[in-house]
Amino acid sequence: MTTITFYRTKNGLISGFDVDDHAGYAEEGSDIVCAAISALTINTVNSIEAFTEDDFEGEADDDNARITFRINLDHSEAAELLLQSFLLGVTNMASDEAYADYMKLEFQEV
Repeated sequence: MTTITFYRTKNGLISGFDVDDHAGYAEEGSDIVCAAISALTINTVNSIEAFTEDDFEGEADDDNARITFRINLDHSEAAELLLQSFLLGVTNMASDEAYADYMKLEFQEV
């Protein structure tokens, strides 16, 4: 099961996320849940890098199926919109009966 942990400030802004583990929906290379989560995650990070000037840190650990992303707390509205879009995408996936057993969303206040 893939666990996506969002880190939020008291004001509700997203300050980062972790994506952990394989979904286990199908064999490696055929897992559409992993592929969708990966596409949403990578597109979010690439979009923040391409369309904002916000500083962030990220790391991908392929061996342990883990992606971490942290952004400065004073990030731009554009970065926040992209992060909220990522949250919307994975929330919609997680609420779909076909995928709910393969992913979990968690939230932590920072």
